[in-house]
Amino acid sequence: MANWIQYLIPPIIGAGVGYFTNDIAVRMLFHPIEPVYLWGKKLPFTPGLVPAEQARLAEKISALIVQTLLTREDFQHLARQLLTNDRLGQAINRSVDALLEEMGHPEKLELLSEDMGGALSNLIERSLPSLIDHLSHKSLTPERIRHVLDRIMDSVLENFKVTPAMAAFLSQRIMASVLTPEHVRVSLISLLTPSNIAALDELAKAKMTGRYAVVLFFLNLPDVLSKLRHFLESDPERSNEMLDEVLSMMRLDDVISRALLRFNPREMSWEDLNHFKENLVLWIHDYLIHHYEVIIPPLVEKMDLPALVKDLIRRFHPQDIPPATVESIKREITRFLERYLDEKLFELVEQALEVADIQGVIATKIRNFSPLRMEAIIMEVSRKELGMIVSLGGILGFVIGVLQSGLMLLMGG
Repeated sequence: MANWIQYLIPPIIGAGVGYFTNDIAVRMLFHPIEPVYLWGKKLPFTPGLVPAEQARLAEKISALIVQTLLTREDFQHLARQLLTNDRLGQAINRSVDALLEEMGHPEKLELLSEDMGGALSNLIERSLPSLIDHLSHKSLTPERIRHVLDRIMDSVLENFKVTPAMAAFLSQRIMASVLTPEHVRVSLISLLTPSNIAALDELAKAKMTGRYAVVLFFLNLPDVLSKLRHFLESDPERSNEMLDEVLSMMRLDDVISRALLRFNPREMSWEDLNHFKENLVLWIHDYLIHHYEVIIPPLVEKMDLPALVKDLIRRFHPQDIPPATVESIKREITRFLERYLDEKLFELVEQALEVADIQGVIATKIRNFSPLRMEAIIMEVSRKELGMIVSLGGILGFVIGVLQSGLMLLMGG
């Protein structure tokens, strides 16, 4: 009897060792959760494999899911199935109807008008520099100014006629802003430079003959002009008084008025007209480039676009829109979205996936699982397989024990 017991013990012990060894190995996948220290040194195999490698497992699992289960092609196919033309049409219909219903409430229109007015004010304030830059470099180019000016001048040439009132007004403005005593004095000083005086003297000597030449000889024109320049520079007050009297005696305002009344642009030659237009185009363009910042902001301020938008929104009544117009708007919006999605759907899905970062989300979720939650998930999925591993350990231990007993029996025999 004792002999048979010694042959039964190795299989029993082998089965127990194999079973419990594999069971401990499976448990060590998840435990201990925290590292264990003995005399200040961390014991090997602590923490368990899953807690220690949870971050790396999260990256690997998320990459596997995105690369094999939730690919970009799958999302694109899903988006194409969801965004059908019928569903787009239904969504647009519901959205437009809901919008019109909301805009039927006066208090909501008031809120909308305030929001839109404030948003437009901020937009105008932010956009003015770029608007000025766009106008100066792209919109109001000399070519466009010339095109507009051609139309204006064609109309002016056809109907232009200076009336006495216009002539009197223009002559007064010219005398008040251009031919003032101060402007004439400064212009004479700029003109009467030593080189110009010498040139005038040579010209007078060349052109004047006979008694005029004798008068010119005794007059000493360079000396007279030099003294005139000195007088204009040294005594501005008396110079302006003298020039004012001279201008009044000459009655230049009447001369200018008569000249304006005689002016007829239709009698000008094409060369002169083209030359005048070209100079005017360049002057307008140059003036606008250097004065946009002075012209545009006051103009925008006077237009008061935010107040205009507020008033338009407050006056809006959805019931005033004909049903046919509403249906047409719905159809046009639906057609636009259909065309847009046909061209941009894949691109939009790509951008959405980049923003969503599905792989990162999955990895973060797995990293945030507690070790016990990870153990529960893995055991829920592979409890049977892990149980078979433990049982297989017991079976292998039992087989090894049987082989050992067989060897002992052969050797004893």
